[in-house]
Amino acid sequence: MASTSKNITVAGFPDVWGGSSRAVAVDHYGPTSYTTNGETPFTQSTYGGPNSIGVNSVYWMSGGITESGTYELIPIFGGSGAVKAQPLYKWLVIATGLEVASTTNLSAEVIRVLVVGG
Repeated sequence: MASTSKNITVAGFPDVWGGSSRAVAVDHYGPTSYTTNGETPFTQSTYGGPNSIGVNSVYWMSGGITESGTYELIPIFGGSGAVKAQPLYKWLVIATGLEVASTTNLSAEVIRVLVVGG
């Protein structure tokens, strides 16, 4: 079963940032079935082009703590200066510091994140 997550764009976004870049604030809901080593938070179009939040590539995205205070999201970009169409979010349990177990349903968890892309 494919993991799904939901992103709701915050009113007033996207906004142009630095010329050709765009900033998008979204309320990100966790996946219905977490994948170990990180979830892909923004689904890429099967035809190429913009992902589910309207940017072709992600330059940067924030992490933080979910509204429940139970989980921390760590963005994983892949390094080497490459622009990534689909970076990952690794979910950690704050109480233990450990990664969330595979297949955990996190769909009730939400965090507001800022994504910069082009």
